[in-house]
Amino acid sequence: MPVTPFVAPELFDGLIEYSKEVEHDKETSSAPTDFCDNFYAQFFQNRMKQEITGFGNAAKEMAIKLRLKTKESREIVVLITGFEKYCDLRYDVFSEEYGGGSGNALSEFQDYLDNLLERIIAWAGLEKLTDIERSAVEARAALQQALQSVKK
Repeated sequence: MPVTPFVAPELFDGLIEYSKEVEHDKETSSAPTDFCDNFYAQFFQNRMKQEITGFGNAAKEMAIKLRLKTKESREIVVLITGFEKYCDLRYDVFSEEYGGGSGNALSEFQDYLDNLLERIIAWAGLEKLTDIERSAVEARAALQQALQSVKK
């Protein structure tokens, strides 16, 4: 009987599509926030058995409490900490997109996304989640290639 993964490997396909768009248009966007939203929702619900209901201060506080009481591996703690940062960064990205902010949030988000994928790869490797690991590696490679094409 197949085991349902903690995070759907197909989720990473959206990042690969986004990467193709970035290479074609030579422009980044906040589109990967959908990936992050869905990754964290699945990760917290299926792996941590803790449902998140948003990405504001209440969700961030829930994550801090979970991180402080968990006896999980370093890789898990790093993903939880990444969620805490994401809650702040997500707000900044959307503020910037709608005319506020300093103009750095989208660039910072692209760096964050690369780090998140690196952390997902480490976690999936540790827990032998080969489908998730493979999908994350492919998505990270596509994203890095796309972002390099924008910088040229």
